[in-house]
Amino acid sequence: MAPSKTDAERLLVISPELADVLSQIVSRIRAGQPDVPRVVCCDKNERVFNAPLPLLFQWHRRLDNRAVSDNRAVSETALRHYLDHALDVIGFKDGGGEPLRYTFHDIRRLFITDAIMHGMPPHIAQLVAGHRDINTTMGYNSVYPEEVIKGYREFIARRRALRPSQEYRSPTNEE
Repeated sequence: MAPSKTDAERLLVISPELADVLSQIVSRIRAGQPDVPRVVCCDKNERVFNAPLPLLFQWHRRLDNRAVSDNRAVSETALRHYLDHALDVIGFKDGGGEPLRYTFHDIRRLFITDAIMHGMPPHIAQLVAGHRDINTTMGYNSVYPEEVIKGYREFIARRRALRPSQEYRSPTNEE
């Protein structure tokens, strides 16, 4: 994806189902035009309006009853509301029974953690995430206690397979 905060192209790995949904969104906002309309959005951190960009999340606004209309960016607040609503409908709860709340960046962290836990090499996850430094990627990767134990047991099993079997014999009474 471009542009990005590093002005470098980033890879976006998605499932075929998500690709289909995104394709439908793009078709809808293009409304028969060859390109996605460019819309102005507010950068809440810099507190400035960006130059028009072809944003994925935008809505069509019709002014009065005239033929005049334009597209507007969906605000970050509205997107957060949509995410919270989806989590409420799904029924995800935290340990105290309260609805879970995620940020969009949390979803990125979950993706990196899940990918590495399911066998994606960290240096490949680094490239997918667009990180310049592997330490950034590993900072996104959450390690859970059961993963540590599982990883340690796998390490011991691999190590034992390489060592002579007589090293693992039962000790004698004299020993």
